[in-house]
Amino acid sequence: MTSFSSMEDQNFWNILFNLEEIRKPISLVTFLRKNHINRDEFYMFYEKSHFYGLSIDLRPKDDEFLLMPLSWRRDYGDVLLENTSHRELIKDIQAACKEGRVCEFTFLDQSKKKVRPWRVVLSQNLYKVISEDVVTKKLITIDMNEVDDIEFQEFDYSSMYSRFEIEEYINALRHIDGSDQRLVLKLNYGFELPPISNLIFLGHPYSTTNQYGEIIWAASVEKSLYLFDWLYSMRDQIEILEPSCIKEEFEEFCQKRRNAA
Repeated sequence: MTSFSSMEDQNFWNILFNLEEIRKPISLVTFLRKNHINRDEFYMFYEKSHFYGLSIDLRPKDDEFLLMPLSWRRDYGDVLLENTSHRELIKDIQAACKEGRVCEFTFLDQSKKKVRPWRVVLSQNLYKVISEDVVTKKLITIDMNEVDDIEFQEFDYSSMYSRFEIEEYINALRHIDGSDQRLVLKLNYGFELPPISNLIFLGHPYSTTNQYGEIIWAASVEKSLYLFDWLYSMRDQIEILEPSCIKEEFEEFCQKRRNAA
């Protein structure tokens, strides 16, 4: 399993933080020169970034490349759909989830399976479809990297499950693979949490208010770069109460960002 702690290489962080400072398109040559980065370091970063779900937008222009601003800070996952080879399939699956339609998945080995998709989630930096097998009536997880094509079916299907049971299934998967963390935040008075992508699953969300008017918010999360960036976007309005591991790693995340500034 890919974890946040595996990204300790300082060059990776420095390049990532410099990319986040881009507000308009810039030539790759100018970006590298301005930040004292050589091409080999950048292309190593470019290759490594895909393992963490980042989408680096390089566009050919004349004899060079134009580097576009990172936009995933705004929607924490949805922007990845713009560059993944599965973007159209995933968007269609998301529509089928809302409509309750049955899909027939064809996999790379040409095997097929009919399912009622329930939700697309980003887990361990992979797109996964939480689905109900229409034959066995069991919940299954489909890795989009194994999908070749999808055909949407027209017949009606009566599901065995509720949305609550789907969320419990996702929570159970996280518990089994050890990625589940219960995040507890204290929000400043009057502050509202910014939206997070539907691809990022928040399990068992809960909030209450203390005697000072501060909101105590909690949810089960999977630790990821997107989670840390979401937290960073509201760092002046929140305090991480639990767990200590996320609090410590987030402090390190902030320190590295300050060092790269």
